[in-house]
Amino acid sequence: MASARKEQKEIDQATKHLMDYVCTSQPWAHLYDDMMDGLCANIAEALNRPIDDVLEELLGGPQSPSALGFMFEEMAVSKWHLEGCAITEYLKQRGWREGTHGKRYLRTLAETEVRLWEVVNIEPDEWIDVRRYGTQKKTKRVFESSFTDYVEIGDCLAARVLLIGKRRSFSGAILTFSQQQAVQIQQTVDNVPAEIKQLFQKLLDEKEIDKMPDELDQQIIDEQDQTFVETAFKVWGINQLLSHPTVPKVHNTDDQELVFTKHQFAIKGDRSALKDILNKHFKDHAGNAWNWLQEDDATVMGNLTIQEEHLILVTNSVERGNKGIALLQSLLGDAIGQPMGVHQSMESAIANQPAGIQNTGNDNTVQNDP
Repeated sequence: MASARKEQKEIDQATKHLMDYVCTSQPWAHLYDDMMDGLCANIAEALNRPIDDVLEELLGGPQSPSALGFMFEEMAVSKWHLEGCAITEYLKQRGWREGTHGKRYLRTLAETEVRLWEVVNIEPDEWIDVRRYGTQKKTKRVFESSFTDYVEIGDCLAARVLLIGKRRSFSGAILTFSQQQAVQIQQTVDNVPAEIKQLFQKLLDEKEIDKMPDELDQQIIDEQDQTFVETAFKVWGINQLLSHPTVPKVHNTDDQELVFTKHQFAIKGDRSALKDILNKHFKDHAGNAWNWLQEDDATVMGNLTIQEEHLILVTNSVERGNKGIALLQSLLGDAIGQPMGVHQSMESAIANQPAGIQNTGNDNTVQNDP
């Protein structure tokens, strides 16, 4: 027991010393600020709120330790196009002051990627069994006594699982998600390879580049890792802010209350002819998806997708939804049926997903549109 206390004390001291180093040394202090601004800007954009308000609420409320811990770890392990990360540089300059357990913990932290895990079993006050989300890989037993009270089987975690010696533990930063949120995060990450290949193919077709990059596969992996971090923090942060009772009503750029709407039209006419009309009047986004842009300032008014036998319109206000319905009916006429609509309040929204809105249950109002 005394040995375990000594080990934890060294780890706690090393983590505190690293944080002091990062917050008082350049370029790390500046890079830490940049990371906080970048991650919180995604949330501010999704909620159409000033970033200063998001920073104040996210870092000033009960969720502050999780938010700061996650951003700090990401900053500390990122290479930033430098020779080493903040952890390796700290150990080079000041590692002499740390005990054996503290140094080993920091080195392991620097080498471990944050991943999405699913909780598959729990022994209260002892351990949590986790498995990489979306896989059937062997479970990993993580010895974590205090966190067992805060998760349930089926919950998902964005966390680093550190293997130190023969024992696994979580790092200090853990974000928790529902299964629905995990699906959204994983889908966003899974879309990255196709998006990058499409981008480079376009550059190749336009003769901006001579050939595909030699390290394309590694670029995809790196981009997926970065996308996971950004998306996970965005989904978690939005959920935290929307769950907070002080969150004010949010409006879009037309000063309309932010209410995510989804309207579904059955496709009755020729699909190819319908797509030709959509391509003429809307900005092609990706295959069967289009952006509806406001003509004067290119504001995104909504998104259109074809899913199986339906045309889907998604907007962020009731007013834009009604305007979009009228526009589609005038353009497509009898080629589409009457719309079915879902209105989702901000309190039930957990992410700004351009492909559509997830139905989360009782908070949604489903109706036939007139």
